[in-house]
Amino acid sequence: MRINIYLNNFILFVCLFGPIIISSQSRNLEIRDSLLQQLKLKIKPEEQFEILTEICNTYVYTSQSDSIFYYSNQMKELAQRLKCDSLYGTALAYEGCAFSMTKETDTAISRYFESLSILEKGNYYYRKSFVLKQIAFVFRDLKDYTSSIAYLNKAKIYLPDGILPNRVYTNLADAYIGIMEIDSVLIYAQKAHRITNKHEDSYGYCRSLYLLGIIYIQKKLS
Repeated sequence: MRINIYLNNFILFVCLFGPIIISSQSRNLEIRDSLLQQLKLKIKPEEQFEILTEICNTYVYTSQSDSIFYYSNQMKELAQRLKCDSLYGTALAYEGCAFSMTKETDTAISRYFESLSILEKGNYYYRKSFVLKQIAFVFRDLKDYTSSIAYLNKAKIYLPDGILPNRVYTNLADAYIGIMEIDSVLIYAQKAHRITNKHEDSYGYCRSLYLLGIIYIQKKLS
């Protein structure tokens, strides 16, 4: 049943939202090109680190592990030069993303927890929420949906503005699909849809609609 739900909605997702996703990917490339140009300017090391972080984000979006390894390593070196633990913790989080993409799960989790232990010492709400979401993503891939939900609920505590709330809510909906709690899927899919601007985050907007489509088909079949 779960396979049929995903198959039907995958076809729906590709047909209806494919053009929007392609446009979103083009925008992602434009942002990356702009960031790479900024990196060539004479800027403060802290500003350089933030640009490297945003560059990593663009590669997380397109799942390019080699590029994430490359730029997260630059982040680590810069953090060590600045002797700043919070920046080093952030770099470890992105390194964890790369290991997760290459299916080196144990190493990914190790990096994430090392990152979290550093970031928990300060008020780094966005970064903590991001790391917790990534830990949850690993557990979801392992089909340990209960642990995934637990970490996503922790991520909710620190939610900032921006696109991260959409990612946390849609991941929660996905995890609840794993244990077939459709009412909970509906709650988080609706939350994600309500807070997401389709022009500012077209991918997140489409993803929330995709999840709502899963619920619609499931209720039709039940």
